[in-house]
Amino acid sequence: MCLVRRVEEFANGFMSTIECYVDSVVMDEKDAERIINSVLKSLEDNLGVGLEVSFKGVEIIGERFVLYKFILGDLGECRVIADSDRKYRIMRIICALKKELKNSVIDQALIPRNENRFSKAPRGVIEGLPRRQRVIPKPVVYAVKGLPRVDLREWRLWVGGLVERRLSLSYSDLLSMGLVRVDSMFHCVTGWSIGKRGWEGVPLRKIAGLAGVKGSARWVFVEGLDGYTTIIPLEDFLHPQSLLVLRINGEPLDLEHGFPARIFIPHLYGWKHAKWVKRIVFREDYVDGYWEALGYHERGNAWLEERFKGI
Repeated sequence: MCLVRRVEEFANGFMSTIECYVDSVVMDEKDAERIINSVLKSLEDNLGVGLEVSFKGVEIIGERFVLYKFILGDLGECRVIADSDRKYRIMRIICALKKELKNSVIDQALIPRNENRFSKAPRGVIEGLPRRQRVIPKPVVYAVKGLPRVDLREWRLWVGGLVERRLSLSYSDLLSMGLVRVDSMFHCVTGWSIGKRGWEGVPLRKIAGLAGVKGSARWVFVEGLDGYTTIIPLEDFLHPQSLLVLRINGEPLDLEHGFPARIFIPHLYGWKHAKWVKRIVFREDYVDGYWEALGYHERGNAWLEERFKGI
């Protein structure tokens, strides 16, 4: 059972995704590679090209999920997601391709959906640790496409989409808006957290208010200078503790942590906290960002363990 769809915003070069459900278990990379090859074989007519599958590695996510990662030559990558709580049953297979495929649905009625993914959930700064998280002394630094070049003379934060007023804000514009501080931990979807930091920035709802977000907006699409993208539900973006961060513990962000500005939403996993932000777009409809195209959850609430779509 597979769903093929285009990626509207072309998240980091991905133009299509393949989302499959296979009733099987996987115990090692050989099992995973066999299943990936079987899935791709069944979609040959749609793909229109043979794909070379090579094993990239295994990653444990939140002490529960096992990710088997594969590279598809120059065309993209696939992940097999297995659940150790369910005897390593495959929960989903996701492939993200740098190739535009026609939309195609196979047995769509049989594809399970998480009907509760937008249910009310704990939000904001909460004491303690979300389930299956461990505290480490300092954050792991991620940069999907390497550290970008930043020139503050040229950099602007562009805000648009479903708004009454498009904005183009400089770094000094943001500083002049007044910074607020939220003391909070940071939680990565892979299972690590860091202790409280003083996150200082402009409330995201203040930026939304300046732009005059229209009533039809439901989602916020965010893009960084490196091309990284993610998407955030509007209600989480507008939470009082959601910030466009410019400083941590009184010091300006350094480049590896997102200078000049990054998103911070305490109750969401860190992949939603886009760094080096250059563009914020308010939208009515959902589209995948980079990690969402690879199967990560639409919202990503750490307190509900929303690590993957539909799980």
